[in-house]
Amino acid sequence: MSEPKLLNLTVPQLQERLVAAGLSKTGRKVDLVTRLLQAQGPAESASTIEDKSTAASAGGSASKDLPPVYHNPKTRLVEISFESLEELEKTIRILEVEAGKRYSLTMEVPLTQAALTMLAVSPLGRELEVLYCCPEYEDSNPPVIDTSK
Repeated sequence: MSEPKLLNLTVPQLQERLVAAGLSKTGRKVDLVTRLLQAQGPAESASTIEDKSTAASAGGSASKDLPPVYHNPKTRLVEISFESLEELEKTIRILEVEAGKRYSLTMEVPLTQAALTMLAVSPLGRELEVLYCCPEYEDSNPPVIDTSK
């Protein structure tokens, strides 16, 4: 099952799948999804990500869908700024994340709980060091994001 589909399941549904696979059912939702994805082995979605990221890094058509990526020599961070949730979702699917590199993301739009969860379980989220959220809200009631999940 793909990562987005797993993220749409409830914790009890994820725990049911983990028990059926003989895996531990304890932990946060992000941990449960990660455990299921790891148990699947090289998933179909992972090969799709690699194919798209290879095209993007080679200057293929996928690269123009990505926001600018800046390698800051002073902080040694790979910095990416997003102006829409769609950009974040595309980047999570396309960007070839290098283990050991440090990433900094700036969100210029409100971040939803679903987008934060998707980011957290992605390769980009696992290598993320800094997350700036600086959206401009149209009203005085910004959404509440639960980071404990």
